[in-house]
Amino acid sequence: GAVSTAWYLSDYEGWEEDWDLTVYTLGYKMGGKGAAVRSMGYEGPRILELDLSRGEPYLRVVVGAETEFVDQDIDPSLWPPVVVDMEKPYGIAVSSSGRMYVSDLDKEFVWTFDISSGSGQPLYGADEDGFTNGWFSQPRRMAIQDGNLYVADSGLHSICEINIAEGTASWIVGTGAAGFNGESGVPMAEALLDTPHGVSFSPDGRMMISDSGNDAIRIENADGTLETVVGLAPTGYAGDEGPALNASLNFPTDVKMGADGQVFISDANNAAIRWVANPLF
Repeated sequence: GAVSTAWYLSDYEGWEEDWDLTVYTLGYKMGGKGAAVRSMGYEGPRILELDLSRGEPYLRVVVGAETEFVDQDIDPSLWPPVVVDMEKPYGIAVSSSGRMYVSDLDKEFVWTFDISSGSGQPLYGADEDGFTNGWFSQPRRMAIQDGNLYVADSGLHSICEINIAEGTASWIVGTGAAGFNGESGVPMAEALLDTPHGVSFSPDGRMMISDSGNDAIRIENADGTLETVVGLAPTGYAGDEGPALNASLNFPTDVKMGADGQVFISDANNAAIRWVANPLF
């Protein structure tokens, strides 16, 4: 979806004045308008970049397993990718300097990549040989805030904070046990989550969590407690045009807030994007 959106946003003369777009996506295979004419003969997990800085959109593999280059007609500057042995890349976060971080769901650790220098290695959750050390269980979506990388771990029902500069990590939300313990006023370290898939931040720096198994969206308060702001109703699809707190969700996997306070929720099992039109705080 992100690649298709970026393709159409750039499909007119002068789009560069309106948009500054870089899209990263992940998966095993990709089809569609961009990939069909630029197949690289790749198999296995990979990270793709839609490059919109060249006057014409280019889709390229930036991270993947080592394989033979098939399409000899593609621009050589788009080759080779960073070669690493990923198993199931899931979440991507990119810092302001361009360094990319990828959660590997099956290997149970987080990768870091410098695409410009062609290097990649485990950041956290693995030993020097690239084997999991048991820190993560199912690392999923990630976000960067104030120099830290935040990882939603659905297997441990918690949110991890990684200090990128120091290479240290701690669990800051969740206890490791699945559950739900209240609408508001719960200290973040004591809050119970259930299979969280997503973590992001509001424009003013508050953490937002897609508490997937609880069918709820939780937000950090200014006093460091956690509050449920969407999804106190039973699992399902209900609540459109009504208070967000009383809406029904079904396994939300991602949440994002715009600068104006509007919130967008990926309501996965309802196959819908839910929109909270009024600011939540």
